[in-house]
Amino acid sequence: MAVTLSSFRTEYPEFAPTADALVTAKIAAATRRCSATVFGDSYDDAVMLLTAHLLSSAPGGQQGRLEKGDEGATTYLAEWKRLAQQRGGGAWAIGAWEP
Repeated sequence: MAVTLSSFRTEYPEFAPTADALVTAKIAAATRRCSATVFGDSYDDAVMLLTAHLLSSAPGGQQGRLEKGDEGATTYLAEWKRLAQQRGGGAWAIGAWEP
């Protein structure tokens, strides 16, 4: 299942006031940055978390940011990193599983 505007808004209702076009653009950006090979059946979760991070790290996204000095980290990025470590934390060879 691909992440859609509707599925993102259902999972993260805190972004309801955010313009549809901006959310859709951030979903597209997150989709390009996440690997279905690495995340497997957690791929949609990874895309949604990264989308939420991208929205929160924008100038208007104050609610998800961590403390000052965290170099722009958000609560969503922290969770995405945990997921990435769980799913792709072992040894990888370049191009090993990419088609």
